Amino acid sequence: MTVSVGYIVGGVSILAFGSYVIISVVLFKFPHLIHKKKQPKFRAVHISHRGGAADRIENTMEAFKNAVAAGTDMLELDCHLSLDQQVVVAHDDAFVRTCGCEGRITQTNYEDLPPLMKEVTVDFFPSMKGTGADRRMPLLEEVFEAFPCIPMNVDIKDDDDMLIEKVNALIRKYDREDITVWGNVKDRVCQKLYKVNPRVPLLFSGLRVLHLVLLFWTGLLPFVSIKETFLEVLAPVLVLDSERLFQRRFGCFIRFIVWTGDKLLIRPALIRHLERRGIQTFLWVLNTDFDFERAFKTGASGVMTDRPHLLRAWLDQVKPGSASSREDMPTGWRRQQCPHQMRTETFLWVLNREYQFEAAFQAGATGVMTDRVWLLREYLQRTGRCLEQNNAAPLLNTAQHLKCRGSQPGSAVELLKEITLKDVE
Repeated sequence: MTVSVGYIVGGVSILAFGSYVIISVVLFKFPHLIHKKKQPKFRAVHISHRGGAADRIENTMEAFKNAVAAGTDMLELDCHLSLDQQVVVAHDDAFVRTCGCEGRITQTNYEDLPPLMKEVTVDFFPSMKGTGADRRMPLLEEVFEAFPCIPMNVDIKDDDDMLIEKVNALIRKYDREDITVWGNVKDRVCQKLYKVNPRVPLLFSGLRVLHLVLLFWTGLLPFVSIKETFLEVLAPVLVLDSERLFQRRFGCFIRFIVWTGDKLLIRPALIRHLERRGIQTFLWVLNTDFDFERAFKTGASGVMTDRPHLLRAWLDQVKPGSASSREDMPTGWRRQQCPHQMRTETFLWVLNREYQFEAAFQAGATGVMTDRVWLLREYLQRTGRCLEQNNAAPLLNTAQHLKCRGSQPGSAVELLKEITLKDVE
């Protein structure tokens, strides 16, 4: 009788474990069976770390403009709260590294902040220095106002309730809840962020990354819901590279920890599973062609770099003429009747890069729909394409469908009016 019970218990245990493994594998491959896929409003492949800290002085308006000119998909920046409660864009609270003097942002009124140094050493890469004419720390509101349609990754540097509230207020003021990502390495801060505004996409905290790895290797991940939308992790290889960069030799234990972290976390299977759940994975901070290639081979959604022009050149070389978001084909086609000429017109949407505009028109498209109205405007003004092709009316018609978050009412319709009004008349 005892033997029979033992066999039964053993059989049930094997059956239960086998069922668990099968269900886990199935849900790992098809998470949409029990989880609703997240639908972020953008896809970031090219992310500019602090605006591109090796190309310009980090976290300055000049750096952000330079990154946008390079065709970045997302600007990454950091913020602190000044003594007079202004949200300042800067990575370091202390002035030593960036300004070369004593003091802290949190202990200084905004108008009294010192200028940044002419050259600022890039974190992790001391051989690189950001230079530029702009040496002023901008306010977060300035950045939001200047780039209303560019997705941004906001690192809340301090566990400060007032800072969180003010950043949230600015996000809502500029209607950026769907194109702003925020987070902090500390789980306590991330919990506050999610509580204050769960509509803003959230980054994984350091503790949540550890939880993610544990769930992945135990097979429990497919059964657990995830509130975060973006996984942003430091590439472990960067730590080992710092041996050469900083001329510092790590011990065997540290090297083993880094190697283990790389093998446990940077797993293509894990990244693919997160992708199926609508969660994008970013690796940072990578600044060489070799590292770009290694990162994308893992299946990472995007790479964060201090050298936005170098990453853009690499992406264009790997996929000449393609969108950096890897969505090589336009999101969709739109055909309309042109009220001015009564013929069928073809519009391509949604295109947000100059080379996409050029490819669309060369392919015979009559018009382009974009989220970056200012970029399309500059492109049309520079090329004079609407006048050359005598298709001002269709382009103006397209403008009625353009949307740009943060713009004043009617600004989308006004996009091409200055360019095409005479031609339409």
